[in-house]
Amino acid sequence: MALIDPGDEVIIPAPYWVSYPDMVLLADGLPVMPFAGMAQGYKITPRQLAAAITPQTRLLLLNSPCNPTGAPTRTPSCAGLGSAARASAHSHRHDDMYEKIYWEPEPFCSLVTAVPELYHRTVTINGVSKAYAMTGWRLGYCGGPKEIIAAMSTIQGQSTSNASSISQKAATVALNADQTCVTRMTEEFKKRRDVVVRALNSLPGVSCLPGSGTFYAFADVSRAISALGCATTPSSRSCF
Repeated sequence: MALIDPGDEVIIPAPYWVSYPDMVLLADGLPVMPFAGMAQGYKITPRQLAAAITPQTRLLLLNSPCNPTGAPTRTPSCAGLGSAARASAHSHRHDDMYEKIYWEPEPFCSLVTAVPELYHRTVTINGVSKAYAMTGWRLGYCGGPKEIIAAMSTIQGQSTSNASSISQKAATVALNADQTCVTRMTEEFKKRRDVVVRALNSLPGVSCLPGSGTFYAFADVSRAISALGCATTPSSRSCF
């Protein structure tokens, strides 16, 4: 709402978290959703991004590792997407909510890490819900250009008011305390991922790539549906 005017376009790579397009529609914007299937690891290419950008593009929304696929935007991909986006005047939002639930040997990469030139056009979002299992505390945080953050603060102050002081105190402890519990939890999530992905891939007509992060398994069930004589679309997937 701080950024989008009626008719502005927001690029949301698909698959995506279900609420993203509705957030755009709520602000009278238009979601534009280039699709990346299993064959490309559920990650859009710089060419796809460049093709999706128009004079009406106002915002690019990236989530890495991605809910629901678990696919990360690695450093080369981040750099490529950043190069494609740099020529336009739009802003960027990078959702790093699953930053700590990540298993690749390559370090986690956020958009401004790979492309520092986009620093003054990017809002980076994070929170305590996932890494610290504090979903019910409802506390997130972000950093970005002062004018955008100020506008966001004004909107929040007149809608949801503020995060509770108790949640803020709890989050301060979580972020500054010993992080061993996060490491243990992430290792356990990886074990569970391996069990679920192996089980899904054993089912007839079901394919599932092991995600590099998050705690989701995104199964392609299109072959199973086709075997029943039904038509399929790119949305014929299930998230467990």
